[in-house]
Amino acid sequence: MENQGFRERCEYDLIREALDTLFRKYRSHRLNSSEAYIESGNLLDYDALCAEAMFFRFYALRNLLRPEKNRDFFAHASRPEARLLQQLATGRVPEEDYPLEDDGQLHCYRYSRQELLALCSREFYGYVQDYYRHVPAASRMDVMKKIRLFEGIYLEERQFFTEDCQRYLEPYLPYIMDLIRDLQPACLPRLHTVFAKIKAILDGRRQEQSRKKAEEKGLAFAVLEDELASIMKDMTLFRQSGHK
Repeated sequence: MENQGFRERCEYDLIREALDTLFRKYRSHRLNSSEAYIESGNLLDYDALCAEAMFFRFYALRNLLRPEKNRDFFAHASRPEARLLQQLATGRVPEEDYPLEDDGQLHCYRYSRQELLALCSREFYGYVQDYYRHVPAASRMDVMKKIRLFEGIYLEERQFFTEDCQRYLEPYLPYIMDLIRDLQPACLPRLHTVFAKIKAILDGRRQEQSRKKAEEKGLAFAVLEDELASIMKDMTLFRQSGHK
């Protein structure tokens, strides 16, 4: 059971009220990135495990710069927005990110962790759609690398779509790109399901490749063992015939 002690802390009601204000502005499209960044920082000072504050920090990082000036967004796993998503996906904060006295489990004040992940997903794919509009020369593979990293974390699997499996996905990339370009927020869960199924297929093919390699190694050892057995048999017969 997740740690519930945060509900008894003196700042609990204060954080909930601040979150209500932020979510009202967010829902009405009146929350700018600077305010989201500052207020999320204030909330994280009160509670470093506040999941909603992590979402608003994610939102701020996504919106602080437009895509044409923020092409590093979700460029690699060590980026701050990628680490925030990782924390939301796993439901905990590692000790190297914050010195914590409790168990590191995230605290949800107003929304469930899955609801916050859904909001992160909407913001991320909103960025991808802006990326299309503002950076038309961006290569399809650049966008896929961002999606691969995001979906890998969202599905709690950092190695989603390894480079070895990229060739299996290649024929479907144009269709996936067109789908995402016009994606509506209501369709996001279906998109995640599609990527989860793709991951399962790719994992299956990787396992099949590993199995075949293991079988090939087994056959190679069997041939070697047979050859050695034959040599040893010949040597034994040679000695038995009276030769030393």
